[in-house]
Amino acid sequence: MKKTANIIFRILIAIALLLLAGLIFIYVSNKIALRNEYEWAENMGCAEAADAGDYDLNIVTYGADNYEHTIVALSGYGPNDYSIGIRTLTDLLSDNNRIVIIDRAGYGLSDDTSEPQTAERIVSDLRTALQSAGIEGPYVLLPHSLGSVYSIYWECKYPEEIEAVIFLDGTKISDQINYPETSSSDNIENIKSVLSSRLGFFRLLSSDAPDKSDETSYLRYVLNMHSASTRAKFSEYSLIKSNAQTVSDAIVETDIPKLYICATWGYTEGLSEERLAELESYRNDILIPFLERLGNCRLELLPGSHNIFADRATDCAALIEDFLG
Repeated sequence: MKKTANIIFRILIAIALLLLAGLIFIYVSNKIALRNEYEWAENMGCAEAADAGDYDLNIVTYGADNYEHTIVALSGYGPNDYSIGIRTLTDLLSDNNRIVIIDRAGYGLSDDTSEPQTAERIVSDLRTALQSAGIEGPYVLLPHSLGSVYSIYWECKYPEEIEAVIFLDGTKISDQINYPETSSSDNIENIKSVLSSRLGFFRLLSSDAPDKSDETSYLRYVLNMHSASTRAKFSEYSLIKSNAQTVSDAIVETDIPKLYICATWGYTEGLSEERLAELESYRNDILIPFLERLGNCRLELLPGSHNIFADRATDCAALIEDFLG
Protein backbone atom coordinates (compact mmCIF):
# COMPACT_ATOMS: atom_id res chain seq x y z
CA MET A 1 0.00 0.00 0.00
CA LYS A 2 2.82 2.37 0.94
CA LYS A 3 4.62 1.61 -2.33
CA THR A 4 1.45 2.37 -4.31
CA ALA A 5 0.99 5.66 -2.45
CA ASN A 6 4.58 6.65 -3.25
CA ILE A 7 4.05 5.89 -6.94
CA ILE A 8 0.85 7.96 -7.02
CA PHE A 9 2.63 10.80 -5.21
CA ARG A 10 5.49 10.77 -7.72
CA ILE A 11 3.05 10.75 -10.62
CA LEU A 12 1.23 13.76 -9.15
CA ILE A 13 4.52 15.59 -8.64
CA ALA A 14 5.51 14.84 -12.24
CA ILE A 15 2.16 16.11 -13.52
CA ALA A 16 2.49 19.27 -11.40
CA LEU A 17 5.99 19.90 -12.72
CA LEU A 18 4.82 19.41 -16.29
CA LEU A 19 1.96 21.84 -15.74
CA LEU A 20 4.33 24.37 -14.17
CA ALA A 21 6.77 23.98 -17.06
CA GLY A 22 3.89 24.51 -19.49
CA LEU A 23 2.78 27.67 -17.67
CA ILE A 24 6.31 29.04 -17.68
CA PHE A 25 6.68 28.27 -21.38
CA ILE A 26 3.38 30.02 -22.24
CA TYR A 27 4.28 33.02 -20.07
CA VAL A 28 7.81 33.43 -21.47
CA SER A 29 6.63 32.90 -25.05
CA ASN A 30 4.00 35.59 -24.58
CA LYS A 31 6.54 38.05 -23.12
CA ILE A 32 8.89 37.48 -26.05
CA ALA A 33 6.04 37.92 -28.53
CA LEU A 34 4.92 41.15 -26.83
CA ARG A 35 8.43 42.56 -27.01
CA ASN A 36 8.84 41.65 -30.69
CA GLU A 37 5.41 43.05 -31.55
CA TYR A 38 6.15 46.32 -29.78
CA GLU A 39 9.41 46.69 -31.69
CA TRP A 40 7.53 46.07 -34.94
CA ALA A 41 4.93 48.71 -34.04
CA GLU A 42 7.71 51.11 -33.07
CA ASN A 43 9.40 50.62 -36.45
CA MET A 44 6.05 51.29 -38.13
CA GLY A 45 5.77 54.63 -36.30
CA CYS A 46 2.80 53.46 -34.22
CA ALA A 47 4.52 53.26 -30.83
CA GLU A 48 5.89 56.26 -28.95
CA ALA A 49 6.08 55.93 -25.18
CA ALA A 50 5.41 59.18 -23.31
CA ASP A 51 6.13 59.42 -19.58
CA ALA A 52 2.91 59.96 -17.61
CA GLY A 53 4.63 59.74 -14.23
CA ASP A 54 4.43 56.20 -12.89
CA TYR A 55 3.97 54.60 -16.31
CA ASP A 56 4.01 55.38 -20.03
CA LEU A 57 1.15 56.20 -22.36
CA ASN A 58 1.35 55.54 -26.08
CA ILE A 59 1.07 58.47 -28.47
CA VAL A 60 0.71 58.51 -32.25
CA THR A 61 1.45 61.87 -33.89
CA TYR A 62 1.22 62.88 -37.54
CA GLY A 63 -0.12 65.59 -39.83
CA ALA A 64 0.92 68.98 -41.17
CA ASP A 65 4.28 70.55 -40.30
CA ASN A 66 2.77 74.03 -40.41
CA TYR A 67 -0.38 73.08 -38.55
CA GLU A 68 -3.30 75.32 -37.65
CA HIS A 69 -4.52 73.25 -34.69
CA THR A 70 -3.30 70.43 -32.47
CA ILE A 71 -6.14 67.91 -32.42
CA VAL A 72 -5.96 65.38 -29.57
CA ALA A 73 -8.17 62.32 -30.11
CA LEU A 74 -9.42 60.39 -27.07
CA SER A 75 -11.21 57.04 -27.26
CA GLY A 76 -14.35 55.90 -25.52
CA TYR A 77 -14.37 52.89 -23.20
CA GLY A 78 -13.02 49.61 -24.53
CA PRO A 79 -11.29 49.74 -27.92
CA ASN A 80 -7.59 48.90 -27.99
CA ASP A 81 -7.29 49.70 -31.69
CA TYR A 82 -8.77 53.20 -31.55
CA SER A 83 -5.53 54.65 -32.92
CA ILE A 84 -6.37 52.80 -36.15
CA GLY A 85 -10.14 53.27 -36.26
CA ILE A 86 -10.13 57.04 -35.64
CA ARG A 87 -7.78 57.59 -38.57
CA THR A 88 -10.73 57.18 -40.93
CA LEU A 89 -11.64 60.65 -39.66
CA THR A 90 -8.32 62.19 -38.62
CA ASP A 91 -6.67 61.43 -41.97
CA LEU A 92 -9.21 63.83 -43.48
CA LEU A 93 -8.11 66.53 -41.02
CA SER A 94 -4.35 65.99 -41.23
CA ASP A 95 -3.53 68.29 -44.18
CA ASN A 96 -3.84 71.42 -42.04
CA ASN A 97 -3.59 70.07 -38.49
CA ARG A 98 -1.31 68.13 -36.20
CA ILE A 99 -3.07 64.92 -35.16
CA VAL A 100 -2.32 63.39 -31.77
CA ILE A 101 -3.91 60.08 -30.75
CA ILE A 102 -3.19 59.16 -27.15
CA ASP A 103 -4.22 55.95 -25.39
CA ARG A 104 -5.11 55.90 -21.71
CA ALA A 105 -3.45 53.45 -19.32
CA GLY A 106 -4.41 49.88 -20.15
CA TYR A 107 -5.31 50.67 -23.77
CA GLY A 108 -3.41 49.78 -26.93
CA LEU A 109 0.33 49.99 -26.35
CA SER A 110 0.07 52.09 -23.19
CA ASP A 111 1.24 50.56 -19.93
CA ASP A 112 -1.21 48.95 -17.55
CA THR A 113 -1.49 50.11 -13.94
CA SER A 114 -3.20 49.22 -10.68
CA GLU A 115 -3.80 52.92 -9.94
CA PRO A 116 -7.55 53.69 -9.71
CA GLN A 117 -8.63 55.31 -12.96
CA THR A 118 -10.38 58.34 -11.54
CA ALA A 119 -11.18 61.29 -13.76
CA GLU A 120 -8.48 63.29 -11.97
CA ARG A 121 -5.87 60.56 -12.54
CA ILE A 122 -6.77 60.06 -16.21
CA VAL A 123 -6.64 63.77 -17.06
CA SER A 124 -3.40 64.17 -15.11
CA ASP A 125 -1.89 61.25 -17.06
CA LEU A 126 -2.93 62.71 -20.42
CA ARG A 127 -1.59 66.18 -19.62
CA THR A 128 1.70 64.84 -18.25
CA ALA A 129 2.27 62.50 -21.20
CA LEU A 130 1.66 65.26 -23.76
CA GLN A 131 4.04 67.57 -21.94
CA SER A 132 6.65 64.79 -21.72
CA ALA A 133 6.35 64.25 -25.47
CA GLY A 134 6.87 67.97 -26.10
CA ILE A 135 3.37 68.44 -27.54
CA GLU A 136 2.33 71.91 -26.48
CA GLY A 137 -1.19 73.28 -26.31
CA PRO A 138 -3.60 74.75 -26.67
CA TYR A 139 -5.37 71.58 -27.78
CA VAL A 140 -8.52 70.86 -29.72
CA LEU A 141 -9.88 67.86 -27.83
CA LEU A 142 -11.64 65.26 -30.02
CA PRO A 143 -13.23 62.76 -27.61
CA HIS A 144 -15.51 59.89 -28.53
CA SER A 145 -18.13 58.48 -26.15
CA LEU A 146 -16.75 58.15 -22.59
CA GLY A 147 -13.66 60.14 -23.56
CA SER A 148 -15.95 63.18 -23.42
CA VAL A 149 -16.24 62.91 -19.64
CA TYR A 150 -12.49 63.38 -19.23
CA SER A 151 -12.44 66.17 -21.81
CA ILE A 152 -15.06 68.09 -19.87
CA TYR A 153 -13.03 67.78 -16.67
CA TRP A 154 -9.92 68.91 -18.57
CA GLU A 155 -11.49 72.01 -20.12
CA CYS A 156 -13.21 73.01 -16.85
CA LYS A 157 -10.11 72.57 -14.68
CA TYR A 158 -7.45 73.76 -17.15
CA PRO A 159 -9.26 76.05 -19.64
CA GLU A 160 -6.02 77.79 -20.65
CA GLU A 161 -4.84 74.52 -22.23
CA ILE A 162 -7.91 74.00 -24.41
CA GLU A 163 -8.69 75.78 -27.67
CA ALA A 164 -11.90 73.87 -28.43
CA VAL A 165 -13.71 70.60 -27.76
CA ILE A 166 -15.42 68.45 -30.40
CA PHE A 167 -17.59 65.68 -28.97
CA LEU A 168 -18.15 62.62 -31.17
CA ASP A 169 -21.45 61.26 -29.82
CA GLY A 170 -20.12 61.93 -26.34
CA THR A 171 -21.32 60.49 -23.05
CA LYS A 172 -23.79 62.80 -21.37
CA ILE A 173 -23.73 63.65 -17.66
CA SER A 174 -27.24 63.65 -16.24
CA ASP A 175 -29.19 62.41 -13.23
CA GLN A 176 -31.49 60.69 -15.73
CA ILE A 177 -28.77 58.35 -17.00
CA ASN A 178 -28.27 54.95 -15.35
CA TYR A 179 -24.53 54.40 -15.20
CA PRO A 180 -23.24 50.80 -14.95
CA GLU A 181 -22.61 49.18 -11.59
CA THR A 182 -20.11 46.40 -10.90
CA SER A 183 -20.65 43.47 -8.54
CA SER A 184 -18.24 41.20 -6.67
CA SER A 185 -18.79 38.51 -9.31
CA ASP A 186 -17.84 41.02 -12.02
CA ASN A 187 -14.64 41.78 -10.13
CA ILE A 188 -13.78 38.08 -9.86
CA GLU A 189 -14.31 37.60 -13.58
CA ASN A 190 -12.19 40.68 -14.27
CA ILE A 191 -9.34 39.30 -12.16
CA LYS A 192 -9.51 35.99 -14.02
CA SER A 193 -9.48 37.79 -17.35
CA VAL A 194 -6.48 39.94 -16.43
CA LEU A 195 -4.53 36.92 -15.17
CA SER A 196 -5.36 35.02 -18.36
CA SER A 197 -4.06 37.90 -20.45
CA ARG A 198 -0.90 38.48 -18.41
CA LEU A 199 0.01 34.78 -18.33
CA GLY A 200 -0.42 34.48 -22.08
CA PHE A 201 -3.56 32.32 -22.22
CA PHE A 202 -5.43 34.97 -24.19
CA ARG A 203 -2.88 34.67 -26.98
CA LEU A 204 -3.05 30.89 -26.80
CA LEU A 205 -6.84 30.93 -27.21
CA SER A 206 -7.00 33.69 -29.82
CA SER A 207 -7.00 33.18 -33.55
CA ASP A 208 -3.70 33.10 -35.41
CA ALA A 209 -1.98 36.40 -36.11
CA PRO A 210 -2.62 37.81 -39.59
CA ASP A 211 0.27 38.09 -41.99
CA LYS A 212 2.50 41.13 -41.44
CA SER A 213 2.06 42.09 -45.07
CA ASP A 214 -1.44 43.20 -44.09
CA GLU A 215 -0.09 45.95 -41.85
CA THR A 216 -3.42 47.30 -40.60
CA SER A 217 -4.81 43.89 -39.61
CA TYR A 218 -1.54 42.89 -37.97
CA LEU A 219 -1.39 46.16 -36.02
CA ARG A 220 -4.95 45.61 -34.76
CA TYR A 221 -3.87 42.16 -33.62
CA VAL A 222 -0.81 43.58 -31.84
CA LEU A 223 -2.84 46.25 -30.05
CA ASN A 224 -5.38 43.70 -28.83
CA MET A 225 -2.68 41.29 -27.69
CA HIS A 226 -1.04 43.98 -25.59
CA SER A 227 -4.18 45.19 -23.84
CA ALA A 228 -6.63 42.31 -24.13
CA SER A 229 -7.64 42.59 -20.47
CA THR A 230 -6.11 45.18 -18.17
CA ARG A 231 -6.47 46.34 -14.58
CA ALA A 232 -6.72 49.97 -15.66
CA LYS A 233 -9.62 49.31 -18.01
CA PHE A 234 -11.60 47.39 -15.41
CA SER A 235 -10.91 50.11 -12.87
CA GLU A 236 -12.18 52.72 -15.32
CA TYR A 237 -15.39 50.77 -15.88
CA SER A 238 -16.04 50.35 -12.15
CA LEU A 239 -15.54 54.11 -11.64
CA ILE A 240 -17.79 55.36 -14.47
CA LYS A 241 -20.55 56.45 -12.09
CA SER A 242 -18.27 58.14 -9.55
CA ASN A 243 -16.23 59.77 -12.33
CA ALA A 244 -19.43 61.15 -13.85
CA GLN A 245 -20.31 62.67 -10.49
CA THR A 246 -16.81 64.11 -10.07
CA VAL A 247 -16.97 65.72 -13.48
CA SER A 248 -20.53 66.94 -12.94
CA ASP A 249 -19.38 68.70 -9.77
CA ALA A 250 -16.48 70.26 -11.67
CA ILE A 251 -18.53 71.65 -14.57
CA VAL A 252 -18.42 75.40 -14.98
CA GLU A 253 -19.78 77.24 -17.98
CA THR A 254 -16.90 78.34 -20.21
CA ASP A 255 -16.49 80.34 -23.39
CA ILE A 256 -14.35 77.61 -24.95
CA PRO A 257 -15.98 76.77 -28.32
CA LYS A 258 -17.55 73.32 -28.36
CA LEU A 259 -19.18 71.19 -31.04
CA TYR A 260 -21.35 68.21 -30.17
CA ILE A 261 -21.96 65.77 -33.05
CA CYS A 262 -25.05 63.78 -32.09
CA ALA A 263 -25.27 60.45 -33.90
CA THR A 264 -27.24 57.71 -32.15
CA TRP A 265 -29.90 60.15 -30.91
CA GLY A 266 -29.76 62.42 -33.93
CA TYR A 267 -32.23 60.78 -36.30
CA THR A 268 -34.77 63.18 -37.74
CA GLU A 269 -36.48 61.28 -40.55
CA GLY A 270 -37.57 57.84 -41.68
CA LEU A 271 -38.72 56.73 -38.22
CA SER A 272 -42.12 56.27 -36.65
CA GLU A 273 -43.72 59.28 -35.01
CA GLU A 274 -43.39 57.54 -31.65
CA ARG A 275 -39.66 56.99 -32.08
CA LEU A 276 -39.09 60.52 -33.37
CA ALA A 277 -40.92 61.88 -30.32
CA GLU A 278 -38.76 59.74 -28.05
CA LEU A 279 -35.56 61.02 -29.66
CA GLU A 280 -36.73 64.61 -29.53
CA SER A 281 -37.63 64.20 -25.85
CA TYR A 282 -34.17 62.83 -25.14
CA ARG A 283 -32.49 65.74 -26.90
CA ASN A 284 -34.66 68.33 -25.18
CA ASP A 285 -34.65 66.79 -21.69
CA ILE A 286 -31.10 65.41 -21.41
CA LEU A 287 -28.76 66.43 -24.20
CA ILE A 288 -29.52 70.13 -24.64
CA PRO A 289 -29.58 70.93 -20.87
CA PHE A 290 -26.25 69.12 -20.59
CA LEU A 291 -24.73 71.18 -23.42
CA GLU A 292 -26.14 74.39 -21.93
CA ARG A 293 -24.33 73.59 -18.68
CA LEU A 294 -21.06 73.43 -20.61
CA GLY A 295 -21.65 76.74 -22.39
CA ASN A 296 -20.88 77.89 -25.93
CA CYS A 297 -21.69 74.49 -27.42
CA ARG A 298 -23.06 74.00 -30.92
CA LEU A 299 -25.22 70.93 -31.55
CA GLU A 300 -25.15 69.13 -34.90
CA LEU A 301 -27.38 66.15 -35.66
CA LEU A 302 -25.59 63.57 -37.79
CA PRO A 303 -27.66 60.37 -37.75
CA GLY A 304 -25.63 57.20 -37.66
CA SER A 305 -24.07 54.59 -35.40
CA HIS A 306 -22.21 55.39 -32.20
CA ASN A 307 -18.94 55.02 -34.15
CA ILE A 308 -19.92 57.97 -36.30
CA PHE A 309 -16.25 58.87 -36.88
CA ALA A 310 -15.90 55.71 -39.00
CA ASP A 311 -19.37 55.45 -40.53
CA ARG A 312 -19.65 59.06 -41.65
CA ALA A 313 -16.07 60.28 -41.55
CA THR A 314 -16.43 62.69 -44.47
CA ASP A 315 -19.48 64.36 -42.94
CA CYS A 316 -17.78 64.57 -39.53
CA ALA A 317 -14.69 66.13 -41.10
CA ALA A 318 -16.80 68.72 -42.92
CA LEU A 319 -18.53 69.74 -39.68
CA ILE A 320 -15.21 69.92 -37.83
CA GLU A 321 -13.48 71.99 -40.52
CA ASP A 322 -16.39 74.40 -40.63
CA PHE A 323 -16.37 74.64 -36.83
CA LEU A 324 -12.63 75.31 -36.63
CA GLY A 325 -12.87 77.82 -39.46
